[in-house]
Amino acid sequence: MNGKAIAFIVIVVVVGLAIWLLPGNNEPDGPASVPQNRMMTQTSETPAHQHADLPEIDSLRVSVQDSTGTDLATLVLSPDEAVSVPGTEYSLKLTDFYTHFMMEDAGPVNVSPHPENQAARIEIYSGDELVDYTWTFEKVPFFRMSGMGGPHDRASTGLAFAVVDVYGLDAPHAESPNP
Repeated sequence: MNGKAIAFIVIVVVVGLAIWLLPGNNEPDGPASVPQNRMMTQTSETPAHQHADLPEIDSLRVSVQDSTGTDLATLVLSPDEAVSVPGTEYSLKLTDFYTHFMMEDAGPVNVSPHPENQAARIEIYSGDELVDYTWTFEKVPFFRMSGMGGPHDRASTGLAFAVVDVYGLDAPHAESPNP
């Protein structure tokens, strides 16, 4: 056997061993282990959480930015009432508020009445037309991800929000245990 053939065989054996030694490739046949998912998404393999009713609030004060990160205004939004964003064609409506937001397969849920992951759903209108909706999170200011996608995605509205204050929330303190 010549040197090139031996080198080729050695390379093939080394690559084969490297692939076999990668994590997950040397597990015995049988049921695959399910990795623990630490994201907020609820999967069908995990039990559903107890759900709490959505709390009622008087209003939510939010800071509004455009797509460049320029502050446009600080507005007070009351549930289901339209508020104009100064200097734009848009108005906003607060539609839902969650004290302990979690996304499950069926959609967003309020896991508990404790203010641990506060979030609000805000609809964005141009005139009377709903053009987008988005989420604002107390712990993730100016979260930028459209709820609707399509032609009226964030590239079109460019708006993002930060929770400044919540008014009229009657919820237990976060020291209470989670469900």
